[in-house]
Amino acid sequence: MDDIAPSQFSQELNNLETNIVGFNFAGENLAQVLSTSSPFSPVNLLFYAIGAWFLINTVLAGINLMTSGGEPAKVSTSKTRITNSIIGILVAVTAYWVVRLIGLALGLSSSGPDGGF
Repeated sequence: MDDIAPSQFSQELNNLETNIVGFNFAGENLAQVLSTSSPFSPVNLLFYAIGAWFLINTVLAGINLMTSGGEPAKVSTSKTRITNSIIGILVAVTAYWVVRLIGLALGLSSSGPDGGF
């Protein structure tokens, strides 16, 4: 596969958009959709899903904890679920920032498909 410059990639996306009649995703073109500055970028959508998972999992574990009636098995399960939710969100955020910092250390831009990773 040929490596192309970020500006060339952006131009290719724009060419693709002009060839697809009426292409529009929530009022944005393809380059804007794939850009990390867009609320619909794949990275942002992934973080929305992770955040929703964290919130739902933590709330359900809290409900289970409150309704456990003091049963040690249910209390332990709920506490473990809350702990795992916190660990999961921390791992996701840490992984994102490690990749961003490595990219910055290597001199890569962080502005999305039209400017880097």
